[in-house]
Amino acid sequence: MALLAVACLYFLTGCGIETITYFYPPLAGSAIQSSTSLTLSHNTSNNSSDFLGYDLYYRCYADLTKAEADRVAIESLAASSSSSPDAVLYAMVNTWKFTRMYNSTGAGSTPLLSFPSTPYKSSPATFIISLSSSSEWTVSSTYSGSPVINSGLTLYRSATISSGSHKYFTAPPPSPSGLADFDALTLPSDPDYDGYTYTGGVASGYPADNYYSTPTSLFIVVFAIGLGLPTDNINMVPSLPASFGATIQIR
Repeated sequence: MALLAVACLYFLTGCGIETITYFYPPLAGSAIQSSTSLTLSHNTSNNSSDFLGYDLYYRCYADLTKAEADRVAIESLAASSSSSPDAVLYAMVNTWKFTRMYNSTGAGSTPLLSFPSTPYKSSPATFIISLSSSSEWTVSSTYSGSPVINSGLTLYRSATISSGSHKYFTAPPPSPSGLADFDALTLPSDPDYDGYTYTGGVASGYPADNYYSTPTSLFIVVFAIGLGLPTDNINMVPSLPASFGATIQIR
């Protein structure tokens, strides 16, 4: 996460004129609450050698109203902060507690959806994120009709089990039971899960009414960002977040 926190968007050219390094968000398909997959398309404006790929940020919820409020708030911040994508990502992580999806049980890599070489960045590519309720979550992709970029990635949560490995989003056999449990209270609690139901609505600041460590209903909000590493920068530079326009109900 340190690579992404408050990355500076500005650097000075040799003649002293301040310029802005800008990467474009991916093109997110419109989702509905009952979606079982999310579609993400490469923005071919990101065709420079310093563009690296895309990351997925998410948060899971027991309460649909809270999930929707957070989604809309982040969308509104992004719409009003077009010149400060780094500040939007910082707020997503620190205010709304969104975390990055991983592509392994270990540390994973960033960006999650990477491009093998610059020529790929000029051609369309589509990523399909499968949100199964009974098996691991995966990403498949196409490049000119062939799934050659990030094909068949398995996605893991930012939360970890006692061994330190990242949890699955679901617990398919023969995985140990409980890998996908969402724990709101037991320390260390899952950092990617808001396990509370709320009373009073938005105006009263969401006073917590109850909590669910293993919720009957589970919702997820996902955003995607582009990432690049310009020359002379030590930190990755994010794009504005792309929203899928809906909270997804997993169960």
